[in-house]
Amino acid sequence: PLPTATTESAKLDSNKIIAVVNGDVVTVGDVDARRRLFAVSVGLPGNPEVLERLTAQVVRQLIDERLQLQEMQRRHVVVQDNEIAGELANIERRSQMPAGTLGRQLGAAGASIDLTLHCPHAPGAGCLCRKPGTALHREAIATLGIDVARSWCVGDHRRDLEPATELGCRAMLVRTGQGAGHVDTARLLGAEIAEDLLAGSGVMARYLCGL
Repeated sequence: PLPTATTESAKLDSNKIIAVVNGDVVTVGDVDARRRLFAVSVGLPGNPEVLERLTAQVVRQLIDERLQLQEMQRRHVVVQDNEIAGELANIERRSQMPAGTLGRQLGAAGASIDLTLHCPHAPGAGCLCRKPGTALHREAIATLGIDVARSWCVGDHRRDLEPATELGCRAMLVRTGQGAGHVDTARLLGAEIAEDLLAGSGVMARYLCGL
């Protein structure tokens, strides 16, 4: 089972390594986020008992995904945006959900997916869309009419935050995933630091309200 985190130890537990897949780590935070998403997507309650039953399955899935992604990168496989959208639709079909149900359930949980963009290039290709490049950010800004001054770049790695400076928005590092290892760098970039995305959403809300 995943470790039970107290308030004092939550930061450490979320960064505990569950598996290492050819150098890519799977952490407690990764597993917890995925099992919660799975529970929402199939309409299960997100209580500790249900999440614990999902743990072994989710760990295997994350390991398999790491292996598949590594092989795709090795072969320079290109994934198109419509394929990503199609996979979201597949999740609904496998779960026998009417089209659009996943988005509505995420909305009920306080989240939404307005746009999905993906860099099709291999790492090291020198493209402008793979972070810290800003091509995809700019496409999203143009497509959705985003107010950059009221927006945030959020992530668990330095490269997730660096576009904020060029774009003119704020940056936030979450300690989950790889974030704990990038706190000092994030502070040098002037980024806010949050324990996780939920805590970070509160920080963003306070900024928007001028508090």
